[in-house]
Amino acid sequence: MEKVEAKGDAGYDLGVVSINSRVFYVLQFSAVTLLIVLAVLRYVFGTLQGNETLELATRIFDLDRENSVPTWFSMMNLFVASVLLFIITIHCRARKQPLTHYWLVLSILFLGLSAEEVIGLHERVTYFHNVRGSDIKLIRMNAWVVYGSVFAVMIGLYFVPFLLRLERRTAALMVLSGGLFLSGALLSEFLQTLMWDFHPGMRPAGVAAPKTSSTDFLVFLEEGGEMYGVALFNCTIFKEILRLGATLTLRPVPN
Repeated sequence: MEKVEAKGDAGYDLGVVSINSRVFYVLQFSAVTLLIVLAVLRYVFGTLQGNETLELATRIFDLDRENSVPTWFSMMNLFVASVLLFIITIHCRARKQPLTHYWLVLSILFLGLSAEEVIGLHERVTYFHNVRGSDIKLIRMNAWVVYGSVFAVMIGLYFVPFLLRLERRTAALMVLSGGLFLSGALLSEFLQTLMWDFHPGMRPAGVAAPKTSSTDFLVFLEEGGEMYGVALFNCTIFKEILRLGATLTLRPVPN
């Protein structure tokens, strides 16, 4: 029997999703920029001017809320990173390449980060630490700074051999994107911790920090660093997929 391939009007295989690299890069950075701009506009015209109606109506664009569009986007973009890394993992595994397990660990790591955006593990860790108490003055209100830093150092050391064996530009962009992400995830929270340490009246023990212009700026720094870091990482991995010629095919198999 002759095999017939279904073609669309433009001659493309039906069921094949093609993603233009330039479109992908533009979407990554424009989406992040749009979300940050909307959050800044909400802050300027809503919070600073005391417009409670506008502030309430645009709360879904608040960068500091868990149930918001920015949080949903961050979760989805981290999941996209996990899928892109999994594509490279499958490609390298089929060719028995030595770096396969590193790509797999990265894919699992980003899947975990995607879930963390919804679960809020770092907030739970901080809350648990606050309840249990701490003798360390600097971290008594934000234990995640220490735990997250230790985790980041361990992960970084694990991937040093991997980065040294990658193409130099790819490795440099991965390090840069990781630095952007950590500057948001940890550095801004560390600065916030220092703020509370030198001005203890800003956040009494067991009480959420009040909203101030300083804390709002740190929120923009935190979320912006995280989202731009992931966007740069996704673009880097997408380009690596193009370089390797990797593809992912999903084919249902009957029982």
